[in-house]
Amino acid sequence: MLYEIRVKGMMTPSLEKMFAPLRCVFELGETSFIGDLKDQSELFGVLKKIRDLNIVLLSVNRVNKGE
Repeated sequence: MLYEIRVKGMMTPSLEKMFAPLRCVFELGETSFIGDLKDQSELFGVLKKIRDLNIVLLSVNRVNKGE
């Protein structure tokens, strides 16, 4: 499943590496992590990292690959 996870703020290069292999896209004071996650446990792992780093979560969206 392809996901877009939006958070508040710009990520530093070291934080970006923590979320690999998700791609980081920066726009207007927000960061989007975009990539394929194989199942909900992998999604929850990413969300746990966001929580543990005290990053403000804005949205989580499953994206159709054709969009």
